[in-house]
Amino acid sequence: MLEKLAGRINDSVMTELNYRVDYRHETPRAVAHDFLRRLGLWRAPQPATGGTITLGSKIFAEQYILAELYAALIRGYTNLDVVTKTGLGGTSICFEALRSGDIDLYPEYTGTGLLVLLQPPPATVDSLGGNPRAVFDYVQARFRQRYGLEWLSPLGFNNTYALLMRQQQAEQLQIASVSELGAYLRR
Repeated sequence: MLEKLAGRINDSVMTELNYRVDYRHETPRAVAHDFLRRLGLWRAPQPATGGTITLGSKIFAEQYILAELYAALIRGYTNLDVVTKTGLGGTSICFEALRSGDIDLYPEYTGTGLLVLLQPPPATVDSLGGNPRAVFDYVQARFRQRYGLEWLSPLGFNNTYALLMRQQQAEQLQIASVSELGAYLRR
């Protein structure tokens, strides 16, 4: 049932959901429930007669929204109770909480899984060529092998970060790429 969100959230949708929480000060729960209604996926919570799922998140609006989306799906499509532990901190804290059994699942980004948690050699990263499907397949296989953990299908939005530098400073330092910035910082 969590796969119902696979491919359903593109960049502009996630931007809108974040905007509603960050700037319009709507609650992540209200935004998530409204979004699920728009997709025709909303169901009222079922009686919690089964076990309990503990869902975690990092400490920013996008993660709170994603946690609420998953919590609502679990509550609406199963008889499981959901406990949320949001705002746990960064990747390392959430990942350790997952591995220790403190939480059962949390939203994570494949790029973070690749670069922060798996930390493959640069040649491996280069071989993936920035291809989202190749990155997902690599991360999925390695997490199964190394940690016995499963990744759900991607939601569809791209959580890419970029670095900004003032043009004058970049020209002064002769930095035109991230690699050149890295070399400058290692001096």
